[in-house]
Amino acid sequence: FENDDGGLCLMYRHCLCDGFEPYLERIRRMKEKYGIATVLLATQDERIVQAAKAEPGLTVLALDFDRGELTGKGAKKALHWRQKQGYVDAEMVAESALLDLFLLADCDAFVGAFHSQYSRLAYQLMAMRQGVHPPFDSVHLAWGET
Repeated sequence: FENDDGGLCLMYRHCLCDGFEPYLERIRRMKEKYGIATVLLATQDERIVQAAKAEPGLTVLALDFDRGELTGKGAKKALHWRQKQGYVDAEMVAESALLDLFLLADCDAFVGAFHSQYSRLAYQLMAMRQGVHPPFDSVHLAWGET
């Protein structure tokens, strides 16, 4: 997505011990440094969407779907197990992940966690689209660390 005030991608698909605050701190820095006021939030946790929307001065965009399937019964178990148990619609999970990925690729900057291959892929697609390495901030690990 593109807009007049620039767009920041925030990738928060996995729940981490640190919570959302480290991501929010980085969003604030990106906003201050680059004037970015619109955030695309890729997350499986509705509470994170609501927390981001409560941040003054930010416009938060996120896919509109029922995240309860992703965070509900059996959420700590592997996806294939949850699908077999009927706890999750694998097609919906795949579609939302791909939609998030393609939307993330259209952003102007990135906040995420580079320990995640999904985050790395989103950032690489963004860099390929722009022809340069866009601004980024990783909550966990720098690019190239394992």
